[in-house]
Amino acid sequence: MSVKDLVPQNTQKAKSTAVNSFKRFLSDQHVALDHVLHRLQADTTGEIIKGVMDKFGMYLVTLVGRDGSPLSGNTIGSYYRHTKLWLLELYPGIRPQVDRMLLQMSATIERHVQSRDDGGFVNRAPACTKEDLKAMMSYLYTTANNTTDCLDATLLCLMWHLLGRASDLSMLQKSNLSRGPSSMFLRLMRLKTADEHGLTIFPDRTFETCPITAVVIALAVQQSPCVAVLPHLPSSVETNFVAKTAAVDQGLALIDILDCERSDGEVVDVVATMTAQQSSKQSPVRKSPGIHAHVNRVLSRILKPSGVEVSLTSHSFRRGGAQHANGSSEISLQWIFDRGAWSMSSTNKGLSYVFYTAKEDQMVAKVLSGWEPRSEVTILDLKTFDKQTQVEIRQFRDHLYASSSGFKDARVKAKFWTF
Repeated sequence: MSVKDLVPQNTQKAKSTAVNSFKRFLSDQHVALDHVLHRLQADTTGEIIKGVMDKFGMYLVTLVGRDGSPLSGNTIGSYYRHTKLWLLELYPGIRPQVDRMLLQMSATIERHVQSRDDGGFVNRAPACTKEDLKAMMSYLYTTANNTTDCLDATLLCLMWHLLGRASDLSMLQKSNLSRGPSSMFLRLMRLKTADEHGLTIFPDRTFETCPITAVVIALAVQQSPCVAVLPHLPSSVETNFVAKTAAVDQGLALIDILDCERSDGEVVDVVATMTAQQSSKQSPVRKSPGIHAHVNRVLSRILKPSGVEVSLTSHSFRRGGAQHANGSSEISLQWIFDRGAWSMSSTNKGLSYVFYTAKEDQMVAKVLSGWEPRSEVTILDLKTFDKQTQVEIRQFRDHLYASSSGFKDARVKAKFWTF
């Protein structure tokens, strides 16, 4: 067990996928992986890794995927970067000689991908417009046959309004919801950056795309008490960490490493050998599809019947919401970056409290919900009804949200309503 085992699963999966692509490249070149690693171990000038990564980069930019189209720029960059880091981790002695050169090579590949004339090599997710969102929400609301359809509608709506990734919403809990005078406040955990993010949502002028309506519907259709707002989503983190670490072999003892009078490269080989032996003893476990695959399956099912002609993906909602907010001349681009947690600026920690909670985020949220940035938004309440009607409505509320109220456990309670 080491610190490397604490690396997030998404990062480990990306690295594993990149290494597998490198192995396929070697197979196409009819070169054994052991031979390449042996040559890298004896390399002191960096010329071997330079030649290998140069060939691997050309392999990636000319590779054609299963659908007949070239790899996207993001995929090429991820494969190249993770493979480079993997090789430098195995043989850190050559890093000073090749680090700068490999960065230049990576930048050259990135510029080449971005400047392709036909644009086919850069496979960017199309933006989801608000009209597309309305069409999909209307279809899901009118054809919902089970609880999952309603929860999927909430997922798509919140991804668009929060400029979030699907993985961010997998950790949204009822205790993260609170209500303001005319809005709802959410505390969201951005898994990619491991930051806690406070965001505001307002009632939308259109019923189908209203994020607050989507949240209360998700709470209303839950059939049993639970902590999560969207309990049907696959988990994006390892929840059984204690059980996992207890079952892991401690591997090479520290005293063996300290007493091993060998070169660094050979020590790495010893550790790698023991890791391989341990992996061979474990039976393969079939992993369940991730949350992004879940969103893409939902989209593939509803796009055509809802009348949306664009091939949207899970990333389309994040991009579409940002483009919609950018359509207002009163919205600063920096506010959009802050709401979407894009790391495009070096805002100091003191200003983060202002950006994440004050009027800038509220103005972005109003534009996303169809309001003017400086307009006053009010939420309808029960003050116009007589006392008896209010009592009956509250009784119906308690019945409708039976899975989210009336419990001692604060984690399964949603306390954002005050009527």
